[in-house]
Parts: sequence; structure tokens; C-alpha cells
Amino acid sequence: MRGKSTSVITVRNPSHRILRVDVSRAGFSRSLRGRPRVRPARGAATWLHLHPLRFRLAPGAKTTLHVAAVPSRWAAPGDHPALVLLTTRPLGVKHVRVRLRVGVVVDLRIRGRILRRLDARALTVRRRGTLRLLDLRLVNRGDVTERLPGDGLRLSLLSGGRRFATLRPRSRELLPHSAGIAVFAYRGQVRGAVVARVELRSPVRGARLSFRVRL
Repeated sequence: MRGKSTSVITVRNPSHRILRVDVSRAGFSRSLRGRPRVRPARGAATWLHLHPLRFRLAPGAKTTLHVAAVPSRWAAPGDHPALVLLTTRPLGVKHVRVRLRVGVVVDLRIRGRILRRLDARALTVRRRGTLRLLDLRLVNRGDVTERLPGDGLRLSLLSGGRRFATLRPRSRELLPHSAGIAVFAYRGQVRGAVVARVELRSPVRGARLSFRVRL
């Protein structure tokens, strides 16, 4: 995408009150464990043009929010996430204690030559009863969002040189140029010191790393 791109968001009011909805834009990121975070409106968020910016919605009614994206001429190829925020409050209520805010992630992809690179940094083990959770710290040095699980990441557990388990990570996504933790769950009975072998595969490169851990 280089020129203007447009899309729509359908907004519905399931409540029994008339709602006033304020529309704004914001930046978007995720914590190490994948929790969404609202950031100041910089970068890709400034490319978004929203209409309308405020509207009323009757009970059970719906409306359409128009979203146009005009990337900067200097935008780098790859994925650029941003956020459309919808903040609601019921009309006719004098004292509002809770306002509902809903975020819609807008992923803007700029065409061009892109880099895909996912690096593994460290592996730790958390114990939860008989369950063992292996936390693999990853760094996405590429230009696109990597979604897990996928064919490109798996973890094998070995004892005495023999593999006794192959694990896939829990579902999550890793935004470009960010760090995150992929979680692997082991429910088996093997305990003590083992070798955890991480295999990373991508269209352009692959890597195999080994970590010594205690289950």
C-alpha cells in the first residue's frame, strides 16, 4: 500500500440506552506476555483519518465508521499497527462511573522488500503444580507481525540425548521490532535437568538453539 486505502467498521449498540460514542486514534503495542497496550498517537496512527469522530447510537441500532489510511511517503515496508478507539457513555445519566472503551486494531502493510527474522534469547521454567511452563523470550527483528503457533517454531525436550516431548507455543502474535514471550506447556512426568532444543524456521533462515533447564 502506497496511496490512500479505505475501510469501514460497523458499530452496534447492544444496550438499552442511547450511547454517545467518541472516536479517536492511538498507537498500539503488546507487553512481553501479549497484553494489548494503548500508546500515544504517533507513527502509523497519524496516517488514519476517521469519520465521524462523534455520533449517537440508539438501542439496538448500528452505524458505519469510515477509516482512511494515507501512509507517509517515507513509510518503511512492512506491518504498521495502529488503533481506533471507541469510547462510549450513556446519555441521560448524570453520574457516570464507568465508560466503556473498545479498541479496533488496524494493521497497515506497506508493500516493498521486507525482512523476516525471529531470534530466541532465553528460556526459563515456571512451576504450576504438576504443570511446567517454559517461557521463551523472542525478539522479532523483522518488518512483519509473526503469529504463533506456526510451522516455524517448536521446542523439543531431551534427556540422555533422547527426545521425550515436542511442544508448540500458545497462540499469540509478535509485532515488528518488538520482544515477547512464547509459552510452552509440558504436562509430562519427567523431572530434573533436561535439554530444551528450540527450532526456529523462516523463509530465509533457520536456527537451532539448546538450553539447559530443570523441570
